Amino acid sequence: MTVRLCQWSDVLEGIPLRVVGPRSRQLAVFRVGEEVYVTEAACTHGRAWLTEGGQQGHHVHCPLHGGVFDVRTGASVSPPCTVALRTYRARVEAGFVNLAAEPTETR
Repeated sequence: MTVRLCQWSDVLEGIPLRVVGPRSRQLAVFRVGEEVYVTEAACTHGRAWLTEGGQQGHHVHCPLHGGVFDVRTGASVSPPCTVALRTYRARVEAGFVNLAAEPTETR
């Protein structure tokens, strides 16, 4: 089963987009070139919205304490964050970002 999240044209490179996913989950959609990545939207350390932080390539910076995550895997790559983000399989189809209903990795 797939879930439509947003239009692909609404996702700008370097500017994460926060959307509501299945079960009212807050998700972040990231564009890197023509690739799309989806993670949970809240930082696992300070509970700040990652969509309010900066994105550089595959890395998103938490606006609260500056921790960094890799949007491809959800891995924490810089302290103070130590717990990985949940990530979701996503793809662009017919101009929309769609994802599988369940996360690809569970903490």
